[in-house]
Amino acid sequence: MENVLYDLGYNDFKKAEELLQVTKALNAVIADIRFMPHTRNPEFSQKHLQEVLGARYAHIQALGNKNYRGEGATEFADVEKGVAELHGLMEKGNVIVMCACWKRSDCHRLDAAEEYQKRFGITVTPITKAGARKLIEKSNPQMTLFSGE
Repeated sequence: MENVLYDLGYNDFKKAEELLQVTKALNAVIADIRFMPHTRNPEFSQKHLQEVLGARYAHIQALGNKNYRGEGATEFADVEKGVAELHGLMEKGNVIVMCACWKRSDCHRLDAAEEYQKRFGITVTPITKAGARKLIEKSNPQMTLFSGE
């Protein structure tokens, strides 16, 4: 059985614990591909994600977009190194490529996934807000995802 590559934007989530539930449901690791894994929301800072996700978290800065502030087209920090790191994770199991963006079509995570697909022929599967909700409800019916809705 071939491992699966997923992608998601964490802005659809309220808590890092929700990401943990998704990784458990998919038996996956989060590959955080933000160039700078810091945010105003401490729930999704690198340090907090490492605490919550533990071994289910990896940061691949090489697939980070050096133009993350909207200063132009996607420019990976080091696409060769990043794809190699992602491939190393994929050889071990399912991987969820993650960044902050809500809109997948405007996000460099789609560029990263397409780059990986071009090289290895593995199609990326997006995780939508509704899809994440179903995964979490199925694996942990007591957990309320996206509290406040």
